[in-house]
Amino acid sequence: MPSSPYDQLPNLTGESGALEDIRSGGDPSRFFPAARGGDVDAVTGRILNVPRAGVYFDTFVPGGGTTSGVTQSISWDGVAYDTDGMYSQRAAFPARLYVRTPGLYLWTAQMAWVINGFGDRDMYFLKNGVFAFGTHYVPATSGAVPQFQFLSCPQPMNAGDFVEVRILQNSSVNLAVYGSNGNNGFQATLLSTFGSDNQ
Repeated sequence: MPSSPYDQLPNLTGESGALEDIRSGGDPSRFFPAARGGDVDAVTGRILNVPRAGVYFDTFVPGGGTTSGVTQSISWDGVAYDTDGMYSQRAAFPARLYVRTPGLYLWTAQMAWVINGFGDRDMYFLKNGVFAFGTHYVPATSGAVPQFQFLSCPQPMNAGDFVEVRILQNSSVNLAVYGSNGNNGFQATLLSTFGSDNQ
């Protein structure tokens, strides 16, 4: 037996203040609850303008490379997009993306290393300077093209939290990485705000 469509209605107990009567003309004994227009506009705006940011670097660190055996944060100097001011503190903290809207975020990063057949390459996210997540390790490869490394991991965040990308290579030499958007980058996208108040 098919279920009644009314079984799918949400529990509106205690929510009458957020509802309005949209009946027009029909039976005055019937009440049609609907979210207020302003609330709908707010939700629609959030869907169309999801908090997200994407940054990259044109040039890496002075000298154009990374030091073997030293873990480093990446200082980004280009902005592809930023809908929620997540890179607003770039002047003081160019390595960080700050969360302004709490929720579950998808964090992604990519790096293009110059050709070198020695050691390995490590990349991970660091939350609030203390919590590492999403660690990715790849061995060095020798070939004719740069070695690309990708990292992706969801993480619940509160407003004010920040994340950096940390990298480490142990090729025994200073090793450069390719600049410009597309060769490298760091992104954050809000997936959901549900339950974020309890994170």
